[in-house]
Amino acid sequence: TEARRKDGSRKYVSLNARAVRDESGRTLYFEGTVQDVTQQKLVSEQMKAQRDLALMLARTDRLEEGLATILQAAVIVSGMESGGILLKNRETGGFDLVSSIGITKTFQDKIRYAPAEGFVWSVLVERKAFHTRTSRDMTPVASDEGFKSISVLPICEGNEVTGCLVMASKKMIDFPEEVLVGLEFLAAGSGNSISRMRARDRLEQEMLVRRETEEALEAERQN
Repeated sequence: TEARRKDGSRKYVSLNARAVRDESGRTLYFEGTVQDVTQQKLVSEQMKAQRDLALMLARTDRLEEGLATILQAAVIVSGMESGGILLKNRETGGFDLVSSIGITKTFQDKIRYAPAEGFVWSVLVERKAFHTRTSRDMTPVASDEGFKSISVLPICEGNEVTGCLVMASKKMIDFPEEVLVGLEFLAAGSGNSISRMRARDRLEQEMLVRRETEEALEAERQN
């Protein structure tokens, strides 16, 4: 069953109990054990989420739909309730927020762009992930929004960092190894799918422009 700690974080426990009765069958008390099975539960959820994500992305061609699917899987894997995906802007070299879940419009505006040479950019170009408790010194924007835990993970296509997955929670999150590995695996496995969907979107846009151009030329010829 699911239990909640005082700080609001989730725990999963396995309960094993029995009633102790007297000679007349009257219940005297209960005894048993409570075992924390959170990590086992998380591993099971991660495996299912990663499997489902792979299947759904294989059937998805639309970038917007694919990004939403990735974020929903990341929420399950991480236990965090909020997140966003930023993709590399080829013109500026920075990263633009293109999809989010569970964050306010005000906060979206604050993290809409991660500039080149900034802190997030410097971490991502080295293909590193970081997971930390927020603080006014290191993560002032997230801290001001009330987030207590944050994870930033690179999304790669081949050897190039093409984006990043940012997850955040207003609860204090422990970062067991299984969760970190699951999140990093999810981010790493999303790169090629995102690239494929972006290519499909560009192709459709080019076809639309070409069709509109042809229609305009035909109208001019008719005139």
